[in-house]
Amino acid sequence: MKKISHILIAIFGIVLAILVSPQGAFADTRYEDKTFTQSVVLKRINQPYYFSGQNSIARGVTVTLEKGSEIHIEGVLTVFGKLVLAGESVSHIKLNGKVSVIGGELHASHVDIKDTSTRVEAFATSTVLFDSVLIERVSPSVGSSVVSVFNNSVLTIKNSTLSRVDSPYGIEVFNGSSISIQDSTFTQVGSDASLLIYGANTTASISESLFYGFSDGSQSSTLQELASQNPTQKAIEIFSGALLEISITDFERFSAKVISAFANATLNISKTTFTKNTLGIESYNSNVHISDSEIFGNIEGGATIYGGSINAVGNWWGSDTGPKSVTLNPSGTGDVYRGNGQISPWKQLKPKKSIKCCSSILFIPGHQGSRIYKSGKVLGFSTENQLWEPNAVSDISKLGLNSDGYSIDKTLYTRYIIDRSNIAYGGNDDVEIYRGLVKSLNGLNSNYSIEDWQYAAYDWRMSPNTIVVEGARYGPVGDTSGNSGAISYKKMEDQIVQMAQISKTKKVTLLAHSYGGLVTKRLLAHLLQRGKISLIDKVIFVAVPENGSPSSLFALLHGDNQDIGNGYIVNKTTMRKFAQNMPSVYALLPKIDASS
Repeated sequence: MKKISHILIAIFGIVLAILVSPQGAFADTRYEDKTFTQSVVLKRINQPYYFSGQNSIARGVTVTLEKGSEIHIEGVLTVFGKLVLAGESVSHIKLNGKVSVIGGELHASHVDIKDTSTRVEAFATSTVLFDSVLIERVSPSVGSSVVSVFNNSVLTIKNSTLSRVDSPYGIEVFNGSSISIQDSTFTQVGSDASLLIYGANTTASISESLFYGFSDGSQSSTLQELASQNPTQKAIEIFSGALLEISITDFERFSAKVISAFANATLNISKTTFTKNTLGIESYNSNVHISDSEIFGNIEGGATIYGGSINAVGNWWGSDTGPKSVTLNPSGTGDVYRGNGQISPWKQLKPKKSIKCCSSILFIPGHQGSRIYKSGKVLGFSTENQLWEPNAVSDISKLGLNSDGYSIDKTLYTRYIIDRSNIAYGGNDDVEIYRGLVKSLNGLNSNYSIEDWQYAAYDWRMSPNTIVVEGARYGPVGDTSGNSGAISYKKMEDQIVQMAQISKTKKVTLLAHSYGGLVTKRLLAHLLQRGKISLIDKVIFVAVPENGSPSSLFALLHGDNQDIGNGYIVNKTTMRKFAQNMPSVYALLPKIDASS
């Protein structure tokens, strides 16, 4: 029986935890002046982690923080080895404090840095990777940036969002270091400039990203109206021999200039849009090449370029007559171009924007399509009992609901959708459910058609309103402690917001099956009420009972088609009794005209 195997797994897990965990299974773990000399995984069950004083990770040592954890650094954590913040899409890590990487590595995935003074520094050929990181409302110490890289270090930012960073510069790159930004959004990052790039052999590349000088809520207002909102003056400052390459990126609403280039900097820009700024590009004694780009609607002009080598051929300047230039094109009516260089021929038609395909997908399964669990104790050992799919009549009794339609046992939780059922001795009842769909969605993800897909497991016994508004109780993978601190409430609304941040279109497509379609309808109404309906791209319904399901009536009255294992595991009578107080069954009842 599955509970015996669970006991063995629990025993093994406890022994392993004792062997590898120096802190034991206690929450609120604290380190002071700690040096990690051996590789270790800091478990979620022991979080939050607090570091005070001077802490470090020795060279050759890897410290991994488990998903869903929090780390608070009250002094500094210096990384000579490797620090891995291993968050996941529905289980982020929270970081607060100063991390200094010296010749080491920092890998941060699905990490939230919010409402803090967090600062990350990298020196001496270090490597820093931010993947799906949210940096929001951060105020580093006076004069600091939120991220600085020096001395031939490498910084990669992808699928990330930076917003409202209160410092002179958002990110600084110096002395032969490099930065790569992909599929990311910067909004009001830094007061002087979002990026500062300085020094010979210092390189920066930006692709498929968005840069805004004002916050998202300011899109409909003019620059003059928003001057009091502490905007970011520039997107990028680059000088002293540094190299910047930009492609397929939009720059909007910067109060001074988008790019300032000085002192032999090099700019290679293609397929990029500069609009609704005060000035697009300012360059003195630098090398500039701009092609296949759109430069229009900027208040004081598209470009001011003097000295150096200039090639600005093949761009759209907001008019078929080209840019307005006193010396190069006096009859132009497009954005103003000041200075020397080559601007003709220009594009006479505005290029059609290519659409980034495709939106990330949130799958909302049908009735009985998510597993439900209960933590407990057997022979003194912590276990996790899967109640649905059931392996005994007793599992169904534990899923019972009171007359108000709420779970009698308040501790139950979900985690997975059912790819293939795992009913013991289920025979014909042990079948593939969503495995084919999961394989197809994984294929879209792996060939980069979509950035991400996720599922929203939920307690299908509940009504659509309860599922959407109250969310679902989620238990962490492998946790059998029954510790309420390990349980989290997850709402589809929050999941959509997180997914939209890294989606190629900044929107999410909802894919709903059966009862999941009724849940989706309530979710759409909720998003509309909350002002977040714009995050939805498309809605796809698969076999959704728009007018109700007659089979639910027979299930309620007679338990039809609900027995499992030919009635040996669960019979019709048990399932009929189970359905009587279940709100979801009543939501599925056919409407009066369903048979017409």
